[in-house]
Amino acid sequence: MSGEKKARGNQGLVLGAVPRASLLPPELKEEEKAKGVRRRLVAVIILVIVVVVGGYAFSAIGAEVAQQRLAAANNRTTELLAEQGEYIEVRQLADQVKASEDARTLAMSTDVDWAGFVGLIDASLLAVGASVQSIDTTASTPFSQFGAATDILEGERVAEIKFVGASPSLPVVSAWLRSLEGLPGYVDAKATGVKLEGDVFVMEIILHVDSGIYTNRFAPETESEATEESTTDEGAQS
Repeated sequence: MSGEKKARGNQGLVLGAVPRASLLPPELKEEEKAKGVRRRLVAVIILVIVVVVGGYAFSAIGAEVAQQRLAAANNRTTELLAEQGEYIEVRQLADQVKASEDARTLAMSTDVDWAGFVGLIDASLLAVGASVQSIDTTASTPFSQFGAATDILEGERVAEIKFVGASPSLPVVSAWLRSLEGLPGYVDAKATGVKLEGDVFVMEIILHVDSGIYTNRFAPETESEATEESTTDEGAQS
């Protein structure tokens, strides 16, 4: 029993070790620890200062670059405005030309070759043995439209032509009306009663036509027309 107690009592003993003994007071150890903490705090503060200063310098450089780019853009804008000022007269002239073309397009949007159209009417009546004695037209203009049809069965029309046909023999009304169906823009036609004036028979005919009667001489080119014209020009050059 006593041998076991001695063995247990000798377990903490290390043979051959160098004997050590700290003779410093505990306050010095605490001071050393405090110095280590202060050194770490100082290092952290220095690191934070470096990061802050670096971030500020980076931001300042970025702001300077942005300012330089803005100044360059402003200078370029000033140059472009100066160049535009040099061509202001050209632009004004181009605007005037465009305005003139638009005005012409509007003014001629309801253009009709009346002389040619009356010639077609006369030719159609001559084919059935008649001729035009007088003619009167009422048509749409760019600023006023021809009256709409009063009957839902009637087609859209842009002009009305009233003319008197004369024939030495009693006219066949249906033949006269059929002769007009091939006219450009034909919509419908009707005739009043036949009258004998002197030695000729006369009959008034009212003819309605649609936009097919327009010449469209100054209408803007469509995309397909422009493409076709370009293809034609290329073929001619080749």
